[in-house]
Amino acid sequence: MYGNLVSFMKTSLVLPSMLRDETKRGWGIGRPFLCLALIFALAFVVRLVMISQLSVPPVYDLLWNDAVAWNLVQGHGFTASQAEPYVPGIFRTPGYPGFLAVVYYLFGHSYQAAFVSQALLDSLSAVLVTLIGLRLLSPRIALIGGCLYAVYPYSSYFCGVLSQDILLTFTVLAALYLTTRVDLRQPARLQWLLVGLTIGFAALVKSFLILYVLVPALLVLFAVRGLRLKIGAFAMLGLGVAVVISPWVLRNYVQFQSFPPLAVGGMGSDLTLIVRELDGGEEAVVNQIVPPRYDREGESEYSANFTDGAPLIEEEKEAAENAFRDITQRKKQYLLMILRHIPRLWLTQHTLGHGDLVAISATVVSWVYLIPGVLGMYALRNHWQRLAPLFGSIMLVTLIYAPYLAEARYTLPVRPMMMLFVATTVCIFAERVQTVLSRKPTVGRPQAFAVSCAKVAATAQEESE
Repeated sequence: MYGNLVSFMKTSLVLPSMLRDETKRGWGIGRPFLCLALIFALAFVVRLVMISQLSVPPVYDLLWNDAVAWNLVQGHGFTASQAEPYVPGIFRTPGYPGFLAVVYYLFGHSYQAAFVSQALLDSLSAVLVTLIGLRLLSPRIALIGGCLYAVYPYSSYFCGVLSQDILLTFTVLAALYLTTRVDLRQPARLQWLLVGLTIGFAALVKSFLILYVLVPALLVLFAVRGLRLKIGAFAMLGLGVAVVISPWVLRNYVQFQSFPPLAVGGMGSDLTLIVRELDGGEEAVVNQIVPPRYDREGESEYSANFTDGAPLIEEEKEAAENAFRDITQRKKQYLLMILRHIPRLWLTQHTLGHGDLVAISATVVSWVYLIPGVLGMYALRNHWQRLAPLFGSIMLVTLIYAPYLAEARYTLPVRPMMMLFVATTVCIFAERVQTVLSRKPTVGRPQAFAVSCAKVAATAQEESE
């Protein structure tokens, strides 16, 4: 069966009508800005419906985001403390609480305002993924990919959660889009600086994502010609990241007289959960972290007893050392767990706070999107050099979190990119169906397929000239 599938992909599928003709204006589609506006509107409506049905008040560590944001508005500084003394916060980076603080400042302390703001932001993400598709692939793939993300339920659900995931998705997509716009044959110092600034902000939303700088860095290393251009690009990338994160690093040094990580988060606690997974499997982790139903009294108690600041640094450091010691004694088991996490990050059991029906639905939706996405990656595998930022983003984020907990929301920032590969498979299938219905012989076989795919890279290169 697998052999038949590979043969089908290699010999029978053609992409001629999918490929852009860059000599046409407006990306080869009529009224491009109207198309983008319709994708935005579709995404926004879907997200408003999801918010109205499935939004949840913050519980557990999500309360920290809310408390810090409201304290910033009230002038108490970056702290989650409910009263004096206000303990300086280090649990998470300031990107998402800062975003919430802007929303609260404009609209008051309203969860619904935050949810709608996230819906607007994620609708812009649908526009961004369309623009990325137009830069790297074809109008048809781009528009289908944008529409697929617009109706994607998993990301839509997180618009109604007080979590950094939606802001992070938008920021990573913005960094990728800016990367695709860089002219690799020119110094492009300002363009690389903008990429670095955006990645720096992504690191302030989620500290792990500072590693996303590897995507443009590898592009510079292998695609930029000339040592002078390479050095200039690396310098501007590094400068952009440093400009954004340096104030936060300096603040932490002033507060704690040391250089802790960008965020302490649950570093030690999460490593402890990894040990628990090694002991009892993924079910043991899921059962422990399923949140309770919303409880006002429990919310106040949790917020009042939350450990932050210097005590949290020491507490998490000790927990991390103990967990790391245990993990290093079971290296082989841990490596096998990492391999299991790679697919689990896209097909997770971590559907928290809802019943079995939601969990089953989430799994079905994951499979429906994942299989066509992988097939689309396979179809475009020969053009990985031109599509390296797209392939690299998906693989990097997956590998970053594979040694960590296998929670699907960690791959949310790159799921819009996967939609472009899903759209590729949809278009290939549509071409095949059209060929069969028209009773015309299959055009091209492997050679024609390779030639037509090659136009994706060639015409995309022309666009940057």
